[in-house]
Amino acid sequence: MATTTAPTFTTYDTGGVAKPSPEMTVVPERARPTESFADFAGGQLNAPFIADFLSAALMHEQCGRHLYRSIAGRTRNPALQRRYEHFGAETERHIEVLFQLITELGGEPGYVSPSARATEKLDQGALEATFLVNGSLDILTRELAMLDAVVLAETIDQANWKLIGELVDKVDEGPVRSALQTAVEEVGPQEVEHLAWATQTRSRLVLRQATHPLVAGATATAEAAIDWITGLLGDDAASA
Repeated sequence: MATTTAPTFTTYDTGGVAKPSPEMTVVPERARPTESFADFAGGQLNAPFIADFLSAALMHEQCGRHLYRSIAGRTRNPALQRRYEHFGAETERHIEVLFQLITELGGEPGYVSPSARATEKLDQGALEATFLVNGSLDILTRELAMLDAVVLAETIDQANWKLIGELVDKVDEGPVRSALQTAVEEVGPQEVEHLAWATQTRSRLVLRQATHPLVAGATATAEAAIDWITGLLGDDAASA
């Protein structure tokens, strides 16, 4: 699948289009009513729904880009930083793959569906939560909050790509099926890896804090917490 340049976010200025609704007014030239999606993905299955779903999946990946950039710059653990940067780079590619997939299915990557707008709000809340303890001496809680956001993001990511994969067998042989399969074969295994790492690392972080006798959350000094978190998960660096 070819590389496609994708904007940071789809906005009016980048050519975004949307579906009019009672809650949202769209200028006529940017309006995409439900019937305009009748031929999306060859008109197979519920074409308007699939267009909306892929738009939401794309939005989630775009929000993931910002999540990884943010937490990679704020973690105090070198191994976590490398892992966040690595996953962030792969997420950039996932965005490109979705742009290309939507285009090959006859859609507009600049279409922002109602479900995509809801996804954006949900993901913004997760990112904002990681800032709630910024400036606090409780650095360990901050690290866990960032890791929690990754687990949440990657859970939805893997679920989205699993569903895209299941669509492959629901459509006829041809360009649509080929495009779906090519995208899933590239991205699917990476999403499995992302979620597995995130859940396992979260478990390690929680258990280490629960059983460590010297560093106990907010009772630790900033210096002690930084030293402890810097050495935590050090053996993960080689595989990051």
